[in-house]
Amino acid sequence: MHQVLVAYRCYRELCNPDSKYPVHLFEDGILLFAWRGHGDRATALLNDYVEEMRRWPENVMARDGGLDSWRMKMLKDLAKPEVLRETVEAEARKLKVSDVPISQLIF
Repeated sequence: MHQVLVAYRCYRELCNPDSKYPVHLFEDGILLFAWRGHGDRATALLNDYVEEMRRWPENVMARDGGLDSWRMKMLKDLAKPEVLRETVEAEARKLKVSDVPISQLIF
């Protein structure tokens, strides 16, 4: 998990237009911790990201209903890690990647 977060940080440092406000990368990192059963770390990361996002222009989060709405959605997702795991397992089956060595990360 640490490697994923480091990769995301390195990507952000490239300063590409899509890395300036990386909402989807933030979501991935948070949900990765939740998927692995690390709810406390997921919540801490969410809180860190929310503090950073508060400094963004308000319009960045408009399509998500605003920052507070996005935060509440993420907290709702974190409250049900079993749903997240079921979704990941279903996608792995659909994509037929259950025999790929990395699939052993799935519970």
